[in-house]
Order: sequence, then structure tokens, then C-alpha cells
Amino acid sequence: MPRRTDIESILIIGAGPIVIGHLVDYTGPTSDVGKPYGQGAADALAYINKNGGIAGRPLQVDMVDYSYNAPRAIATYKKWIGSDKIVAAQGWGTADTEALNTIVEALTGGNAPAASADSPPSTQATS
Repeated sequence: MPRRTDIESILIIGAGPIVIGHLVDYTGPTSDVGKPYGQGAADALAYINKNGGIAGRPLQVDMVDYSYNAPRAIATYKKWIGSDKIVAAQGWGTADTEALNTIVEALTGGNAPAASADSPPSTQATS
């Protein structure tokens, strides 16, 4: 897959909403915690939009219940990076995150600007 090179220009120069994707588990095996997590994310995104969005641009969120089904997560992600042109995606669990790693690595050359809850803090000094 070709690497996206337009992310920065979309965020900085673009007009209109910033499109992001969010995978949630409302109906699958982790829905007992997926439902409140998804609602919390929806509430946070609504708060951001209510308070001016990001740099004056609202967030447009495609929240998809993928039922903790990794193949469904991959199909959704491919749609997002194909026709929907998202600039960010938030996964839900280990199954989808691990399944999506190969796609993200291919798009970013192994330098994905992403983090997860179990990512260690950066040890690189910044200038």
C-alpha cells in the first residue's frame, strides 16, 4: 500500500472537518467494558467539538462497532484509508490492534506515529 504523505497538510491547511475512525466493541465479547469506553470516547469527542474542535475544525468521527472481530476491523480500516481518508484511527483491543499493525507499518514504513496503553514512555531526549 502507498504511504500517505498528506496528513500534515490535511491537519494544518485543510478546511472542513477532521475525519477520524474509532473502532468500538458494543456487541462482542468485550462489550462489558467496550460500551462505557465507547461512550466515554464519544463524550470526549463531543466535548472537543463543542469547544471549537481542533484549530477551529470540528472532528467528524466514524465510530464502528466491530464486535471484537479482527477481520471486520481490517475491512473497516481499509475503507477508512481508502475512500474515507481518515487522518487518525483509534482501535479498541488487542485483536484489532495486532491485526492492523501490518497495515500501519506498510503505510508508515515502520514509523507509525501512534501509541497504545501498553506502550513504554519515550526514552529519547527532545531538544
